[in-house]
Amino acid sequence: MLNWIAWVSLAAGVGSGLLVAFDPARGHRQHMWIMNLVWPLTAIWSGPFGLWAYFRYGRAGEERAVARAKQKGEPPPNRQQPFAVLAGKGTSHCGSGCLLGDIAAELLILAIPIKVFGHQIFGAWLYDLLLAYAFGIAFQYFAIEPMSELSTRTALGKAIKADTLSLLAWQIGMFGWMALATFGLFHRELDKANPVFWMMMQVAMFWGFATSYPVNRWLLRRGIKERCDWMRSARCRWRAANAPRLRRKAAPRGSEPNHSPCSCSCNQMERSLIGVAAPARRTVHGRFNAARVPVPIPR
Repeated sequence: MLNWIAWVSLAAGVGSGLLVAFDPARGHRQHMWIMNLVWPLTAIWSGPFGLWAYFRYGRAGEERAVARAKQKGEPPPNRQQPFAVLAGKGTSHCGSGCLLGDIAAELLILAIPIKVFGHQIFGAWLYDLLLAYAFGIAFQYFAIEPMSELSTRTALGKAIKADTLSLLAWQIGMFGWMALATFGLFHRELDKANPVFWMMMQVAMFWGFATSYPVNRWLLRRGIKERCDWMRSARCRWRAANAPRLRRKAAPRGSEPNHSPCSCSCNQMERSLIGVAAPARRTVHGRFNAARVPVPIPR
């Protein structure tokens, strides 16, 4: 009976992943290309939950939606989502790297078996940790590098800083469940060819998400991981609602109000709302070139 449940769970995960993976071919490509990998991988371990999350929140980040928002001078829809959703996306981004690392590790342990403390499962966990960390940092790097003009070394350093705690928290939840399943539920190490083992891995990914989610919230709050997406979009919405009052308080023509630099388009939007020109310059966090979007000066 348990084997049949496991096969159904695995089929639901693979089917959900395939549905999401083929969605970009139907014209729903993500604005950030790495998310075209993150969402299918998330759906593989989370099944229908990941499928629902993709269609409910993931499509907000597709290229066409972002392009339409830019034409209207609005923040992209994926930057207007609740903070809890953004934290969940950041967590699933970490989980995708963990999934690839865990699958690769379980195959590697078959080719190069090692035992730690007399158990092969601990050797597999060592492989899991190393490979998941490598994939996780790579995923984070490709999320940072295309959106900035940072050097490879600097972008890699930011990726390590942003993803290390998140990934370690994920592995704690995942290893905790696998230890409970191995030594508490089944009292033995499960065979890799057994579908129950892979269903336990699916459950372990949910535990990893649960333990990593609070860490991602903290990283976002502290500005260590993708702070702009939430903080700046909230500021943009506030400034849009208060644009008339801000125009009255705007600095004299040709001057620039005091705005904190950011790699997103929010500063350009704020300046256009209050009608103050901004010189082209490189910001601390990434690109900013006002020459690409002319801002009229009131006369």
